[in-house]
Amino acid sequence: MPTMSRLLGAVFFAAIFGYASVLALADYPRPVPPSFFLEINIAVASALGWHLVGRAPGDRIAVGFANGITGAVVISFLAMGVHGAIQMFKFTRDLRYDGIMDALVGVLEAALELAKLIQSPELTAVVFGGGAVAGILLQILNKRFG
Repeated sequence: MPTMSRLLGAVFFAAIFGYASVLALADYPRPVPPSFFLEINIAVASALGWHLVGRAPGDRIAVGFANGITGAVVISFLAMGVHGAIQMFKFTRDLRYDGIMDALVGVLEAALELAKLIQSPELTAVVFGGGAVAGILLQILNKRFG
């Protein structure tokens, strides 16, 4: 059921991960970035901001802080997993894997490789600091408008 906290969770986290994606692409070391990097990150962030962070804003600032950090961690891992799965499907099309387990390991390897390529202190600060601030704002606005 749509609520103000779900809508704000989707908007806040889509904005945070959209900005973080732009930062990551600016520092991306390879000439060709992952396909649809910005769009996938915004879609994953808005969906999980709606379903995960927006459903339980809590009643204290500490709960909002923890909810925002948890959302940032889950969104980061899921977005890297989606990018790893896309890379795995591209490699599968080229017949690079011997079996299903090799392909599943390929998802994890591709996700970890992408995470290593885009890691930076600024990006970490934006994602986790923004997640904490978004969780706190979501909690405050839920008290006001919820």
